[in-house]
Amino acid sequence: MTETETKAEEVRAELYPLSETEFKTLYDKAWENGWVYGKFFQELYIEYKVNWVYFIDYIKNLKMYNPKKVEILIGEAPPYWKGNADNKDKSYFYNPAQTKNSSWLNAPVDWKNLEARNFKTKQDKLVFLAEKGIVLIDIFPFPIIQDPKVRTEITGDYKYHIEHYFLKKYIEIINYINPTHQITFTHGLVATELGSLQFLCDQSIFDLEGYCLIVNNPINFTKFTTLDSWINNIEDINPSKKNNTECQKIHLKNHYNSYKVDFIPIVKRSKDDTTDWSDKLKFVRKLLNCKTTTIDKDEICQIFELITKLPIFMKGQNVVFPTFINGTTK
Repeated sequence: MTETETKAEEVRAELYPLSETEFKTLYDKAWENGWVYGKFFQELYIEYKVNWVYFIDYIKNLKMYNPKKVEILIGEAPPYWKGNADNKDKSYFYNPAQTKNSSWLNAPVDWKNLEARNFKTKQDKLVFLAEKGIVLIDIFPFPIIQDPKVRTEITGDYKYHIEHYFLKKYIEIINYINPTHQITFTHGLVATELGSLQFLCDQSIFDLEGYCLIVNNPINFTKFTTLDSWINNIEDINPSKKNNTECQKIHLKNHYNSYKVDFIPIVKRSKDDTTDWSDKLKFVRKLLNCKTTTIDKDEICQIFELITKLPIFMKGQNVVFPTFINGTTK
């Protein structure tokens, strides 16, 4: 590519925020489907525009390092905040002034900080992550409901948000970072456990343009190579039923037919996990349009293949490296 062509590519590959009309349309759709806490109000868009400025500053800083590889962490949404006078409860990833402690920032810093550098400020951490080629992109541009008992019931119109916002914006972002197509992109999930499972298991989005580009290019990780290796990692089968321990684990290992929904876990249990495994499984089966109450070997294998496409860097309510839901980093 000539210098003129390169400049032309860079001109075309610009990044712009959503207009207020575009933002409100997305938000109203989310409100209709129960994704958000309340109806649209203008402060939501103002907050989005402020966040966008910090995001663009970060991306421009990252580009200055001329990365050969960029690792994209896919989150679910900006954090919900109560709106108090001092804004002490805000923790937007890219805003250096919002210093509330967050594993979404600290976990990737610890993961990449092999030199054991000391960071005095959040800005220092953000500069470091930009240098390392780390980018966080949220699926939703506004806060959504995170209550697990509510989230397991919300699956409708997920495709609309992935198609009309996330994948569209994702492609714009990678084209802006990589106008000459010389950078390799890999991906991992730091959305909530339910949000990550929905991204990997909601069959309505499997054929969307850009989706395969993401799931076929995972961040390098050691996933469970067999169903049995996944099962062996399970600490507990159903925390709500004290008697279902080793006997159920043995049953799970040795018998593939007539699995009961209540006894099949989706992820390793942690003390921070507030959602029963049976709820997670029912949620995934709903995404896959499974109608029966029992689960056969083929269905379990299908779920296993789906949830090991990308690393889900979550355990309970926190981002974790290097051991996480469906594998470990290499």
